[in-house]
Amino acid sequence: MRGLSKKDEIGHEKLNRDIRTPMQQMQDWLAESPGFCAATAILLILPVLISTTFFILVCLPLIYYVTAKPLSSEQTLPLLLPREAGIKDLKDPKPGRHGFHTARGEFMLGNLRFGKRPQELWLGFAHLLTHSMILGATGSGKTETLVSMVANYIAVGSGVMYSDAKAAPKLAWQIYTLARFFGREEDFRTLNYIKGNTSLKPDPAVRRGNNVNLFTYGSSESITQIIVSLMPPGGSENMLFSERAIGLITAVMPGLVDLRDTVGLKITPAIIRKALEFEEVQKLKRAKSITPGAREALRAYLTSLPSYSEHPVDRNGRPTDKQAEEVTRQFGFAQAYFTRALSSLSDTYGDIYMVGRGEINFLDVILRRRIAVVLIPALEKAPDEMKNLAKIVLAAQKNAISTGIPPDIEGRKEDVLDNLPTTAPVPFGIINDEFAFMMTPGYGTVLAQARGLYTSITIAGQDYAGMKRADADEAEQIAENTKLKIIMASEGLGATRELIQEIAGEGVASVASSYAMDENSMSGLYRDSKSSSFEKRGRVDTRDTRAAVEGEGIVFWRDQIVPINMFYHGLDEDNITSDYNVHRMLDVGLPTRGYGATLLEVDPPIVSAMRKAVHNGAQLDVDVDYIPEHISTPLNTALPVFRTLMVRAKGLAAQDREGLLLASIMAQLDSGAMESIDEDDVEPDTDVPASNHNPMFDKSIVDSVQTLAPPKEPDESTAIEMFDLTTTNLDSTLEQMAKESDEQHYPQTPVPTVAATQQITEKEKTDILAGSSLIASAPFLVDPVLLASRAGRSVTEREAIMLNEAASSIRDVEEALGTSLEAARSVGITTAHAIAKAVDYPARTSRPTAPSNEDEERIVLREASSVMEAWAAKTRNSGGN
Repeated sequence: MRGLSKKDEIGHEKLNRDIRTPMQQMQDWLAESPGFCAATAILLILPVLISTTFFILVCLPLIYYVTAKPLSSEQTLPLLLPREAGIKDLKDPKPGRHGFHTARGEFMLGNLRFGKRPQELWLGFAHLLTHSMILGATGSGKTETLVSMVANYIAVGSGVMYSDAKAAPKLAWQIYTLARFFGREEDFRTLNYIKGNTSLKPDPAVRRGNNVNLFTYGSSESITQIIVSLMPPGGSENMLFSERAIGLITAVMPGLVDLRDTVGLKITPAIIRKALEFEEVQKLKRAKSITPGAREALRAYLTSLPSYSEHPVDRNGRPTDKQAEEVTRQFGFAQAYFTRALSSLSDTYGDIYMVGRGEINFLDVILRRRIAVVLIPALEKAPDEMKNLAKIVLAAQKNAISTGIPPDIEGRKEDVLDNLPTTAPVPFGIINDEFAFMMTPGYGTVLAQARGLYTSITIAGQDYAGMKRADADEAEQIAENTKLKIIMASEGLGATRELIQEIAGEGVASVASSYAMDENSMSGLYRDSKSSSFEKRGRVDTRDTRAAVEGEGIVFWRDQIVPINMFYHGLDEDNITSDYNVHRMLDVGLPTRGYGATLLEVDPPIVSAMRKAVHNGAQLDVDVDYIPEHISTPLNTALPVFRTLMVRAKGLAAQDREGLLLASIMAQLDSGAMESIDEDDVEPDTDVPASNHNPMFDKSIVDSVQTLAPPKEPDESTAIEMFDLTTTNLDSTLEQMAKESDEQHYPQTPVPTVAATQQITEKEKTDILAGSSLIASAPFLVDPVLLASRAGRSVTEREAIMLNEAASSIRDVEEALGTSLEAARSVGITTAHAIAKAVDYPARTSRPTAPSNEDEERIVLREASSVMEAWAAKTRNSGGN
């Protein structure tokens, strides 16, 4: 063999020369041997028992010399000191070099390699936010190192998102075992693209993983970027068509997002594919639920198509819906750019993406510190198909990170700055393994932005050359934005070797100049010529990376180059969990009432209305001219009745006393209002107020969501029966309500009419109000005219009374559950409307027999009242428990 063999090669340990003085060598050796120093000091103390003079003159100086260096040496580790050290870390200076941070090592990397002691290597969470890059060939232990990093994140209560482009099921099992070990299995999510390369249909009861919908949150611009990232490269020749395709999706997405936010359209890949059809684009342009800006974007795109006309006509000049053939032809070119990607998401991965609300929400994963694992198969799909899957994941990460940034800078500090994820105690970790197969344009900027949201990103791969082949500019930007680099077992070829040399640099070493034969010796040995020279050498050699075994590597951080044995989590196939079930989650929408709805409100309704009024130019100043000199409430007549009642009806609860006072005041107000009505007064308008219209229950809007067509105008031909709410009629209604609703709790005392109220004695007033309930003296909660309008039929007086009782009971229940007064009243009114619409009176021949007398009517009302009271009592009991 003509090449240099191992035995002929001179090792670097024979060439390097130690130019330190013997005293320096001795001091450095003592500093590294604290055990020897302690033992020597103890032995030197013993002579004090024999001779004090000898101890002072000889032993004490030796003790000082032996212990001075170890005691005065810096208490440091190769990287940082762990937080529990609680001392100043001389290797962690503050900005400006004015002092040092207290030990803040919180993330365990591993132990020192090639040292006399296996010192621990720690970094702080603040340093992880400068991101990491790990390179290692197959078999270097890179995946196990990344799983160990996951264990670090979970151990401190944070979350992590691990994406692997060559994943196997073992990865999910390992991370799930870690989550279960720390009691975090409820936060575990799996996005599994592995299909098994088989045509057999899986058991529907078996879940391959969780599902996700990328379009349930985010703006139209961010969703557009996700779709655009899936487009095939157009090239310079097809640049015009690719730009037109981007214009198409940019015009369609604002309209779809408007439908999502206003009428609850659940955007899926199939919905987007359907919306990109020419006929559906025209329907979307005419939809009434989209904003003028979205409508203008659609109109502008359609008019940019050659030969397009907003009002097409046929050859005879008559209006038609057909456009010229060139219009649909040009439109089809743009539509074709999205066919493959949307078909893959809708058909191949329909079990993952064809859902209304996905079980995985990437923004939720980051903000609430979930644990997510993304498994992308490297062998099942073609490289382009696998890149599309990876692009979706990376684009979703980018979208989630950008969504977490508040759009407004104006406001209060606690609303704008203190609510950012940067206030979290620990960062969230994102790990992208085999990144060369996942690279997408623009991801390098994510590393710069993620630090602002307290998110740490780790980029891992087999070599740096693969990243440069995918995108050289992105690879260089990622290398610049990752301050922590770990090179594990690698061949160190090409771009990887260049990266190592650029990071490590060169150093000056003292080496022996030559060896000469000792002529005075009969052995003929070669001896050192006692001369040395200085030469530059690389701090890291490629042989160092080739010689590394599993779990070994070299850490590059700041100006430190530290050989390391990586921290190992200790989980293998023998001690991972024995069972794993994919979480099945309920599809639950956002709360619209109750305590949950109050948590979603930024401001109370009154505050929001005032803000809107001020924004529109309204003045909230009080005009003294509008303040009345005297209160118009008839307290002079209501208070005597209330005082007399309280003397007789003792032991009432505070709520009942306040209610009776309100009832007496309302009775006097009703009396004055009815007496002021003249015969020439115009009857009130019977139109349904627009404020009571709920678009979520409008069938025409639901139909427009399903077909993207404009909703039909509602039929206004419904006849509404008017009620003659005269004074006598109202009094009889109140009398009947008091008589029937209080029969189980209060003595039955007839309630006189308003006109007769002024003629009775004080004692009679007491008897009257003692037998009344709150609802008997209060006005209708639900307008009977509005009930008739919603039911589409006439409503009897008895039915109106019963519906109002139901509405009042529901309102009380909602208030007991913590719902605001306005929301509780709205729920009660909605309940009354629903009951009125649900009662579908059949034909006269099959109509149930109506109550023939007051006793039968009283029985019906008593049964309804008892049901509502039982419901309210059960709700109060459950709320108290």
